[in-house]
Amino acid sequence: MIAHKGNIGHYLSTNLLQFDSISTCLALDSSVTIQNIGCKSMIIDSLQIMGDYTLTRNSSGSLLSGDRASFDIHFHPSATGSRSGKLILFINEQGVHSREIIDLTGFGKNGGDQLLSLSPNSHFAFSDRSECADGDSISFSLSNPGCDSVSIIAVSENGDALITASLAGKLPITLYDTGEAVAQFKLSIGSAGNYQKQFTITYVLPDGSRRDTTFIATASISKGGKLLLVDSSLRDLGEGDLCRKVDSTIIIQNVGCDTVLIASSVVAGQRYLLNGSIGSHTLAPGKRDTLHVVFVPVVAGSSPALVTIHSNDDRHGTITIPFVASTIDVSSFKLTSSISRSHLFPGDTTSGVVRADRIVANQKRLILSSSCRSTTAIYSRQPVGARASRM
Repeated sequence: MIAHKGNIGHYLSTNLLQFDSISTCLALDSSVTIQNIGCKSMIIDSLQIMGDYTLTRNSSGSLLSGDRASFDIHFHPSATGSRSGKLILFINEQGVHSREIIDLTGFGKNGGDQLLSLSPNSHFAFSDRSECADGDSISFSLSNPGCDSVSIIAVSENGDALITASLAGKLPITLYDTGEAVAQFKLSIGSAGNYQKQFTITYVLPDGSRRDTTFIATASISKGGKLLLVDSSLRDLGEGDLCRKVDSTIIIQNVGCDTVLIASSVVAGQRYLLNGSIGSHTLAPGKRDTLHVVFVPVVAGSSPALVTIHSNDDRHGTITIPFVASTIDVSSFKLTSSISRSHLFPGDTTSGVVRADRIVANQKRLILSSSCRSTTAIYSRQPVGARASRM
């Protein structure tokens, strides 16, 4: 927010300071800044702060022209739910008195009532495996985000025997606030099929009540043979400009038991290139290939493409991976506001009225340029407020 009048004025970084949700036993810090943008000095006479908020740095006092002052605010929720407050600054600018009100908001949450999976979530999936592949494991952390300790007293498993679950440490395990414990799913290779394991952890809160947290792991084991593993989901290369190339990587892995013959890898799409092992070749079990897809933009707009991999994979002889990229033309400029300089740097945009008092000759050459293209336009001198004429 900017408050300005004559030779006095100030800038406030925000009028609303929002804190993240946090347990009632923890705290967060943030800050607000004020700057004197007037020509004369100003004084912050006093301040008030309300709610579950305190000042850890108070920069009240005199500010010369251009000076800044920061106020560090500490949020420690005293209860659960929405917690509001205010910081009020009383300002004296050369005898002109005003005040700034900064609203403070945060949320207190009740800690100690649940265990959270930190990495990555409550459902874990092993990558596709073949009957001849090695086993695999997934480790993840359990965290107590609350204020009170919780005690893990029991664990139980339910599901297929090829997946086992375990918790590091001897029960009972006590987790104090922000404490962690490590759990693990382990996959043993067996016959082809789909497998699932449910892992339940039982813990006790300080009041004696019991809670359960359940985690699930799934796995898919394929018949031995020729089996390629490729992520075939859509690859969005995002938005770029005409001045740069964009590239992406495709990983091809043989997770089967036999050598795979990859006949060819091709890309269909304007201005897309495919580099790497694109000709006919073999891929031994456990080995991987890397393909590099390069997009070279020429025109603005959306550009789709499709990469196709042909092989003697027992399941999918043809694998397709879709791509899309969007391009903007940064070398196109319009006039939408007053021009006060003769050179626009890459990415700059300016438009509007060319003022006669900014043009020192009857004609002025305005160079519009980007890093890969440039455009030159000549504008005639005209009275103030007139539109520039393009020649």
